[in-house]
Amino acid sequence: MKSSFLFKSVFRETLLVGAGFSALALIFFWTYFRQDYFFGDFIAFWLPAYKFVLVWLKAGQLPLWQPYSLLGVSGVFQPAYAIFYPPLWLPLLANILFNRELSLSVLGKSLELYLYFHLVIAAIGMYWFSKKSLGVGRTAAAIAAFVYAFSLTMTSSIADASGLLGKALLPGLMLCLVVYLNRPSFGNFCFLVLANFLLFTTGYPYFFIYFSAAQFLLALQYGLRLTFRLILAFGLAAGLAGFFLIPSLHIFAQSQRFQAPPPDFHTLASFPPSRIVSLIVPQLLGYYSPIGDPRQLLTAGNLAWGVFPTLLLVLGVLSSRRQAVNIWLIALLVLSLAYALGGYLDVPRLVGTVFPPILKLRSHSQSLILTFFAGCAFIASGAQRLLSTKTIPRLSTAFAYVFAFGLVLLSLVPLYCPFCLTVRSQILISFSRFLVLLGLAILLFCLVAKWRSRVLLLCALVITLFEYSYFYSQLDFLHQSVSYSDYYRVNTLIMEPNPGRDLFRYYFEENQFTYNTAHLGLFSFTGYEATPLAAYSVLGALDALSQYRLANIKYVVTTSPRETPGLTLARTVPPTTPDQVVISGVPDLLYWSPQSQHTHYIYQVDGFFPRFYSAAQVAPCPAAKWCLTADAVARRTVYTASGTQPVGEAEIILNDYTPNHIALHLQTDRPALIASSELYDTGWRASANGRSLDVFPCNGGFRCFIAPAGESQVSLDYLPPGLAAGAAVSSVSWLGLLLVAKTRLAG
Repeated sequence: MKSSFLFKSVFRETLLVGAGFSALALIFFWTYFRQDYFFGDFIAFWLPAYKFVLVWLKAGQLPLWQPYSLLGVSGVFQPAYAIFYPPLWLPLLANILFNRELSLSVLGKSLELYLYFHLVIAAIGMYWFSKKSLGVGRTAAAIAAFVYAFSLTMTSSIADASGLLGKALLPGLMLCLVVYLNRPSFGNFCFLVLANFLLFTTGYPYFFIYFSAAQFLLALQYGLRLTFRLILAFGLAAGLAGFFLIPSLHIFAQSQRFQAPPPDFHTLASFPPSRIVSLIVPQLLGYYSPIGDPRQLLTAGNLAWGVFPTLLLVLGVLSSRRQAVNIWLIALLVLSLAYALGGYLDVPRLVGTVFPPILKLRSHSQSLILTFFAGCAFIASGAQRLLSTKTIPRLSTAFAYVFAFGLVLLSLVPLYCPFCLTVRSQILISFSRFLVLLGLAILLFCLVAKWRSRVLLLCALVITLFEYSYFYSQLDFLHQSVSYSDYYRVNTLIMEPNPGRDLFRYYFEENQFTYNTAHLGLFSFTGYEATPLAAYSVLGALDALSQYRLANIKYVVTTSPRETPGLTLARTVPPTTPDQVVISGVPDLLYWSPQSQHTHYIYQVDGFFPRFYSAAQVAPCPAAKWCLTADAVARRTVYTASGTQPVGEAEIILNDYTPNHIALHLQTDRPALIASSELYDTGWRASANGRSLDVFPCNGGFRCFIAPAGESQVSLDYLPPGLAAGAAVSSVSWLGLLLVAKTRLAG
């Protein structure tokens, strides 16, 4: 009876918190939702990718392969799709049922709502973590939840349909861990397992690593026994997710990321990892302001609590007690920040010498979400202390000194940096804005501490909300007026919008079709997937014309005129073409825009190879070596590991082409090596007239097979490698968990 009452009480409070933050999100985002559209990665990758999935789901197929980008990549098992994340099923199902034409604008807006909803999930998780793990009251917990969900750190990630999910789940995941470590019951263990399983379904490998390390760090403080149980929970969660994790691991194993030399390529090639972050207010110099900071040492760090919350954070850290959770939060704050700054402190390479997989990671800055989370937890503690202590004289005095120091710096600018008043005036404006906010924040901080006034605290939070809203409004790449349907509407950049069975590729250099044309059924040489197969990159060793021919590229769409032999100008598209939207680069903008004034040139490639062709010659080449040259491409020489495959002319007719299945009609007088411009993956299988054929890599990683003599019907079918093993692991894990749960309940 008591447990039932507690459950109802918690459920009721969760609904109230969720409703409150949903209303706040409605106020915060309504104007943008009604008038604007997400740009950035959302429109470049996720929106067309999800339309591609829905098109084939409506056709009765789960697209296991995506042949329209990067010479072919994995489909729904691509981790970035997060297709097995249960909350994603709701907007996808709604579009299948109610968006009959699969309008991109309708799909895009429904996905926007889905992403906004994750801010509410983040707020609820942070509220309960603060209340249950730190023992603070409702007001302090609500303040931490508000900061976690609506500060620039989260809202600037709103269009990241993969990374945002893990950030939103982080507080709830850590809540499950703290509850289990303090009350290690079987029920709490199951919640911890399911929380980690949900994290795995988001498909964001950086968070698998960083969040697991954070959990492990806390468990160590509770002893080896509970640490071992946490490892068991990780293993069981991975087992439950095995049906998609194991195929995803196969994708990574075959990808450029895990085969490209040198071993620390990604650490070296990454942007300076998360740069140097301004801990007080990273918005100090503006979110995107390269003026005066060309290397973005201060402007690109995305760690923003806001001015008043940062004062609470300092108070929370200074007043924290010697408890396991507080020690863990301080360690999390320091270690994750040090790792995120690693591009300048060389931390990733240092860590990578101990744990080599770290060298394969690029987004070191993603660990900043742990810094941010720990900071929000201390904001809850600081708010609780502020409301329960009349005076905090030393800290208030220290804040006043910081404010005075800022005023002195501002007053010295005209004397020591007169050109800053003109050339870098925007930085001075930002700095002045910061000082105004800081002065107000310190004043309200002192008054709240003196009178314990929740009204004044509310005033400080309202000012913080305006601060968040202002900086969010500056994120121009999130607020574009071009609708999703207009952005991707077929226009004169596409020479043949309905190629039918004439398989060929486009090379879009700089326009809205560069990253994803899967939803249009058009094949593109470029793409946005994070894990292209290794062979894709080796084409760079060839000259441009040989690349185009070998990759089955018929049209090159570029913003710069070409004089390359073998390219024939087919069309010129001026920048102001009526009744169509053309997106490309604009000077001084970090994103492509419809304001572009580029002329686009469309060239047709002479002598491009068909999608499937018979080899004129076969030559040996070791698997780890790149042997193709421009002369070899011109002679239609195909390189294989042995170089002993038969050669013969073949007539090839395409009968059917879907993401998972290709049907060819072949006629050849003798066995012949058939090569293609599609990439090899171990999941591909082939058969001719019902008899199995070997599919093997050639030309450094392209897909080949040997056609038998005579007339044959060849089928090429794709099944993700590891799917059967993953399904078996998942089945055993789920059955085991359910049987143990049933036994516990019966007992």
